[in-house]
Amino acid sequence: MRTFAKHMALSLLAMTVIAASGSALADKKADVKFLITTTKIEPGHCTISSLQQKPGFWKHEGLDVQIIGVEGSSLAVQQVGSGNADFASVGPEVLLTARQQGVPIKAFYAIVPHTIFRLMVPADSPIKSAADFKGKTIGIPSTASASYPFSRAILSSAGINPETDVHWLTVGAGAQAALALQRGQIQAIAGWDTMQAAFENSGMKFRNISAPFVDQLLGQVLIAREDFLQQHPETAIAIARGIAEATVFALDHPEEALKNHWHYYPQSKPREGSDAEKIKAGIGELQSRLSEMKVADWPKTPYGFIDPASFDKTVEIALKEGQISSASSAKGAYTNQWIPQINTFDKARVLSQSVASK
Repeated sequence: MRTFAKHMALSLLAMTVIAASGSALADKKADVKFLITTTKIEPGHCTISSLQQKPGFWKHEGLDVQIIGVEGSSLAVQQVGSGNADFASVGPEVLLTARQQGVPIKAFYAIVPHTIFRLMVPADSPIKSAADFKGKTIGIPSTASASYPFSRAILSSAGINPETDVHWLTVGAGAQAALALQRGQIQAIAGWDTMQAAFENSGMKFRNISAPFVDQLLGQVLIAREDFLQQHPETAIAIARGIAEATVFALDHPEEALKNHWHYYPQSKPREGSDAEKIKAGIGELQSRLSEMKVADWPKTPYGFIDPASFDKTVEIALKEGQISSASSAKGAYTNQWIPQINTFDKARVLSQSVASK
């Protein structure tokens, strides 16, 4: 976060200008649609789903948010870009490709600072590195999932042509994917952190195939249309602040957050095992995402800051992989201008909230 102080100084200056003019902040739009880029909404998604229902951090901000699960980041950017939805959590690679195609969207908050995507093989697989994938079949949730281009980039970095050297098979993100792996129809799964945790909770063991650049990649970002951000900045700030508050709550009260999520999304609760075993598995799955979202020294380091170095590395990999043809789509693709306002909240009030079962 070496660049954070510089960016915050500029943001604070911008905020001063906005306050002085009084015209830059339009009326808050209260009724909005928020897209989660999976229909399998697991505990790791609690900060953008169940915790927004109770204790209801978005409600506290005066928002009435319709939460909708869709299959993949590509579909989400299409819906936001067309105005059918207002916000979505997406992979930054998909943000770049959409902008190159003329979709007027922008990122303004990093929900997860580091990439959530994984290229997984069974723990006893003979595949030890990306160079071992030639002739293999990789399962993907869908071609719209950002885990697909992520895995392609890992293969390309090892000299494996993702078009001709491997096969791709759409297997979904749940039991169907696990079954395909067990039957030998696929030798690896392209997925994400909470998906891997859910599989491991069922007894499967994995190794992640990585590349040197992976730790430098930006994770999930919050997007909206550029015109929406211009017209309703207070709504964008409120949405992001609610996510930051939910993150703080879940980190401090993981078991409460987990049980609350099971209440609103009962299909995400394990079907087998004792109550204690279910809670242990659920906490593990929840922590697989929260560990990537945690900010150790808040408020010195804020929630949601989009690190320019991570963004630039993501652009570099997208160019190498051919996801974008030039870096022009990256220009103006994100802003940190509202990060100070987003991080203005009372932590004690957040932690005092209750999600006691009904």
